[in-house]
Amino acid sequence: MNRAPAVAKVNLALVVGPRRNDDRHEVATVLQRIDLADRIAVEPASKLSVKGFAEDTLVRGALEELAAAAGTKPRWAARIWKQIPVAAGLGGGSSDAATALRLANESLDRPLAREALIPLARARMRGARNAQPAAPRKRRWKRPAAAPTTRKP
Repeated sequence: MNRAPAVAKVNLALVVGPRRNDDRHEVATVLQRIDLADRIAVEPASKLSVKGFAEDTLVRGALEELAAAAGTKPRWAARIWKQIPVAAGLGGGSSDAATALRLANESLDRPLAREALIPLARARMRGARNAQPAAPRKRRWKRPAAAPTTRKP
């Protein structure tokens, strides 16, 4: 059984740039790893199972993506020991999925190159199966009208 920590991170800075032609924005961020981590274990199995965190979808999805890319069936047993608070903005789910992806890939007879794992991880982090960008959204926010000024006579 392969085990590894899935480390949490804190966003120290986030800069949203100008809108691109695809109606998305360029984003730059500065991240810092912190001394908080989930533990992930992955081993070959007869079928895919993920235990330890009932609400998991990211680890399961990452392993399904890896199997599809490798031309095999998803046959791993994964175990998550949660320490990173859920939905705290610390990247716990993403880190769990990336760590499971790496560990499962190491168990393949012919592991994928690191460069081939990156698009799979990105697809999972977006929650999209095929890494397709979302359809552009129309801008709904409008600048509020200036407040009228009133003067006392």
